[in-house]
Amino acid sequence: MKLIVYLAILLGSFVAMAADPAVTTQEAPDVQSTPADRQSSGTVRRANFTSGIHEHEPVDNLLSLSNVEATVYFFTELRGFAGHTVTHRWIYNDEVLAEVKFDVAGQRWRVWSRKTLLPSWIGEIYVNVVDESGRVLSTNKLDYTEAGQ
Repeated sequence: MKLIVYLAILLGSFVAMAADPAVTTQEAPDVQSTPADRQSSGTVRRANFTSGIHEHEPVDNLLSLSNVEATVYFFTELRGFAGHTVTHRWIYNDEVLAEVKFDVAGQRWRVWSRKTLLPSWIGEIYVNVVDESGRVLSTNKLDYTEAGQ
């Protein structure tokens, strides 16, 4: 009987300690609570260049674009990045043209950024999707071509 009373007191103390936010314990840290570890479980489900966005979705999937068109969008669907920041890094000739940061507020999150391209930027335009630790999650390429070719 004494054992049951002792266990009840011990269990009651544990429940009280867990319910009191001022009480701290020396438990091992929750591996899933660190941003870097949660980031590693996230995925880029879709990522593509597009000529526009309609109702939070890309209207097409561009692999190349003529330089008579100046505006292009980059769309990304993310899974598992809630509470983190993800960046679209636009690159041309190994130079970063722009970095657009997004605060992800849901487990499934769709984001897009837009870039106005100069007609002289003939060649490959890249967008890297980068997590907050600097890890490249996805790389996509758009061939920006001279009109008539």
